[in-house]
Amino acid sequence: MLLGRGYPQLNKNTVVNEVTGAEGRSTSFEITMNDQLIFSKLETKGFPYSEDIIDAAQKASRGETVSKITKKQNCVVM
Repeated sequence: MLLGRGYPQLNKNTVVNEVTGAEGRSTSFEITMNDQLIFSKLETKGFPYSEDIIDAAQKASRGETVSKITKKQNCVVM
């Protein structure tokens, strides 16, 4: 999904972000931004909170340093 294209109301200062997905290792769920791993389910044994991902994306779009996310929700398989 490409955000920012085809929306004339966005100005030249709008940051265009690309969100892509790729199949990873079995049972993995990893998030990278600017080629930096910021979350790994394999390391934390859980899933990230959406608020933490949104915060990291906003920081990255402002050019700020994004720290690795370590806070996680427990995994429940039903």
